Formats: sequence, C-alpha cells, structure tokens
Amino acid sequence: MGRKSIKKHVFLTGYMGSGKTTIGLLLSKHLSLPFIDLDNEVEEDEKMAISEIFKKKGEDYFRNKESNMLKKIIKNNDAAVIALGGGSISDSNNLNAVKIDGLLIYLETSASTIVERIKNEAAERPLLAQYTTDDAFLNFIEHHLNSRLINYQKADITIDTNGKNRDQILSELIAIVNSNTN
Repeated sequence: MGRKSIKKHVFLTGYMGSGKTTIGLLLSKHLSLPFIDLDNEVEEDEKMAISEIFKKKGEDYFRNKESNMLKKIIKNNDAAVIALGGGSISDSNNLNAVKIDGLLIYLETSASTIVERIKNEAAERPLLAQYTTDDAFLNFIEHHLNSRLINYQKADITIDTNGKNRDQILSELIAIVNSNTN
C-alpha cells in the first residue's frame, strides 16, 4: 500500500507503554509514510527530555507545548503515522483536531501489561518516577489509565494489544488502515 492511498494522518493513542512508537514505526514503514512521534518533536524543540521539561517547567507548560506542536504537525505535514503522547487527547481541542484530520486508533493495553512493559524505565517517565513499589506502581497506572479511558474510547478504532506480539498488532492495524482509506 503506497502513499497515494492515504489521504489523512493515522494517529496512534494509548497509555505509555501501549506500543505507540514501536508499532507506529512498523506501520509507517509498511505504509511508506513518514513517522512522527509527538513526544520526540517536543523534546527536540525544547532541547530537553520530557522528564526534564516536567521538572523544570511543569506539566501545564508541557501540555501547552504538546498542543502547539500537534497543531504544527497537522498543518505542515502530508499523510503520516503519528504517535501521540499518552495524555495528548485529554485536551478536547487536541482530540477534535486529531479526529477531524485523520484516523485515531487506540492501542488498548491493560495496566498489568503496561507495568510489565515499562517497569524497567519508570524512573525516566515523569509521571512514574515517584512510585517505588510494584503495588504502588500498578495502582497508579490503573487509576491514571482509568482517568484517561473516556478520551481513549473516543478513538475511531480500538485495538486490544494484550497478549499480542508486534506482528499481530501490526497485521490488525494494516487491515484497519486499508479498510479506512480510499
């Protein structure tokens, strides 16, 4: 499937550790589309890691920067696969912009799967660094994930990633994208 058949962006959303970047890179390669990671774009623009942005400038500053960067990406790019930050669509303006501009796919992942995937990198993730026990870590993920579900469930399509490998998730995504393009 080539670039000409995609007329709008494919946005991937989901909680941290759901596979947005990993799967997004694979999908973009398969579709011969550019891949854009919203978090990486913010980091490049700010010349610091997101964890540093949170520490030095705060979450509100980061969310504002994230929204502005998303608008810029949508405006300045042809069709692409775009991995959104885990909280990007918590902002209703971001959610509306994404839904208007492209196909929003939620990579649904359980809290226990997320914990398994990201427990070794929790110190690098600003929202998780303070949780030092497995139970506290899991409880935070469950609570925070549940608070974002209302927005994730507004996606055009949901893919359950639990118990699936990259190839299985990618196959499902390819079938979905193929059926949603002209």
